[in-house]
Amino acid sequence: YMRRRPIAHLVDALKSLGAKVSYLINDGYPPFLIEGGNIIGGNVSVQGSISSQYLSSLLMALPMAKKNSSVTVSGELVSKPYVDLTLSLMKNFGVEVHNESYQRFTISGNQSYSSPGRYLIEGDASSASYFLGAAAIKKGPVKVYGLGMKSVQGDYKFLEVIEKMGAKIRRGENWTEVAGSNLRGIDSDLNHIPDAAMTIAAMALFAQ
Repeated sequence: YMRRRPIAHLVDALKSLGAKVSYLINDGYPPFLIEGGNIIGGNVSVQGSISSQYLSSLLMALPMAKKNSSVTVSGELVSKPYVDLTLSLMKNFGVEVHNESYQRFTISGNQSYSSPGRYLIEGDASSASYFLGAAAIKKGPVKVYGLGMKSVQGDYKFLEVIEKMGAKIRRGENWTEVAGSNLRGIDSDLNHIPDAAMTIAAMALFAQ
């Protein structure tokens, strides 16, 4: 599967920063070979409509470059909540990025990550959506731990959507419980929760 995952947009961005990358089998796809130590910082552009993962990887790496950097996003950025999650975690670990309306990010070089000492790693909200969605269909209730009302994950907003569909939701500091009801169909833009959108699509089959 990984050999079919397109990676050219990220590799092109890295090359523009000075990275030495060579594909080992097919151009644009893993596996590839990277020669380390060639990125010192600079300006780079990424396509916002492809994947927020490419942007997140650059944001995480560039604070450790020697020089200051900027990342310009071409077009509308998809999955903004995932970028928010990246920036939030980086801040918790001592690294700052200046966000200019998701169109340009400026990153100071020579930064370093430092442990906050204790940090709670949440459960995966995308994976939890399957169990919570099933609870909404089959009357539930189902309670998951490790995800609560202060979750920083974008896919936690999945609950707001299924609540509009009629699911009954209770939220705690570190848990979430869903009970079912008679689900109703709704119209909703799910661009901000692309992974959980698949769960909602399945749930829609059971809506009135």
